[in-house]
Amino acid sequence: MHRSGLLVAIIGALVLAGCSDPAPPDGEVVGEVALWDAEVRDGFLDACLATAGGAGGYCRCALSGLEQEYTQAEFEAIEGQMLGDSTVPPRFQAIVEDCFETHVGELFTALGQDGAWSEAARTQYLAACVETSGGLTAYCTCAIDGLEARYSQTEFTTISMAIQRGGEVPDAYEAIVQECFAEHGE
Repeated sequence: MHRSGLLVAIIGALVLAGCSDPAPPDGEVVGEVALWDAEVRDGFLDACLATAGGAGGYCRCALSGLEQEYTQAEFEAIEGQMLGDSTVPPRFQAIVEDCFETHVGELFTALGQDGAWSEAARTQYLAACVETSGGLTAYCTCAIDGLEARYSQTEFTTISMAIQRGGEVPDAYEAIVQECFAEHGE
């Protein structure tokens, strides 16, 4: 399944959120972890909250995870790399995805997308489905119609991310896809 466009947008927002003037030396130490300077932390949170519709739990989770994994200097180097070539390091992405999964309901509610699917999500699903199915547009349209009727965007995103991590496909989901393939597949 295709990743949610929201996740990609939020990863991008997290990259842009950290942009700031060069920071003073490393911040205070809490336990074994050196926290980033207040200016970098505040800039990160402000930009994340603005992009994520005020989903504070998600933004604090991302900040905490990234601070625990990377020193401020490492984060700034990664940020520069991502701004240069759009490559998101796997560990960085995993931290953000973990927070996304934990706070997906909060994010969709904050962004007003909890129930009905956004047009962007629907379009993104259709494009990915048509590409991966070898051009079976009727099948993909049937699948998205059935999935949209059965699952909220939040539920669908949660299921898709679980599947990507090796989780099982729910029976109702599988039935929708199989029925559409039987009707519209080759």
